[in-house]
Amino acid sequence: VGSAERRSFTAIGDTTNLAARLQATAKPGQVVVGHTTAAALTGAHLEPLGPLDLKGKSEPVEAFRLVRLG
Repeated sequence: VGSAERRSFTAIGDTTNLAARLQATAKPGQVVVGHTTAAALTGAHLEPLGPLDLKGKSEPVEAFRLVRLG
C-alpha cells in the first residue's frame, strides 16, 4: 500500500488475527502458539494451555506455551 515515496506493509486475515489474540494472552517473555504452529514445531517442548475462548473465534482454540526449542 502506498506510493513510490512511501510504502506501508501489513498482514491481515484470520491467521493474523489468531496470532494477535494468542499473543495477547501471553505473559511477558512467553510465546503462545496455536495447534497448527505447535504441530510444525518438531522437537520443541510445549506446555498445553487448554482451549482458550478468543475474541472473534466461534469455538475455543487449543493453545500451547513454548517452553524450549530442541
